[in-house]
Amino acid sequence: MQDPSRFLSYVKSGDAKIGQDDQGLADNNDWGALYLWDHSQLVAENAALFPHTLKALEMVPMPEIATQAPMALFSKLAPGTRIPPHNGLMNTRLICHLPLIVPQNCGALRVGNEERPWVEGELLIFDDSIEHEAWNNSDQQRVILLFEIWRPEISTEERKILTSMLIAVKQYADQSD
Repeated sequence: MQDPSRFLSYVKSGDAKIGQDDQGLADNNDWGALYLWDHSQLVAENAALFPHTLKALEMVPMPEIATQAPMALFSKLAPGTRIPPHNGLMNTRLICHLPLIVPQNCGALRVGNEERPWVEGELLIFDDSIEHEAWNNSDQQRVILLFEIWRPEISTEERKILTSMLIAVKQYADQSD
């Protein structure tokens, strides 16, 4: 975690993760990501540094969708950084934030009309299709483990169908580019 070169910008130029107005976060390491899994690919050099984390993630129902999921990363938010309101495209998954480093007066995560502060070791799980935002008002960095899981009410059969559909949609979108 002490090697800042391992963290990439979470938002890249032209990326649609937070809509048209990235508010200065594109290609900006103030919102950094150290990926363990990125678009269904294990990032071996990072994963090797966190074997216990990977073992723990094996026990959660992370989606497995070619070129899309699983996704798991350490998310670093620099002091004074605000992630603008944004939302995910679909509600088939839930986003999990496990706070690891939370300075005093850090800030919070807002999902819809609810605000929750980060508390080290207390998992926050939310539907990212609902507008959400986060901020770090402290003078130190905040770090969470961020990963996605299937919604628990989606059956195994429905997960298979959704996986096939999401793969087909991605293939279609890639051909249209």
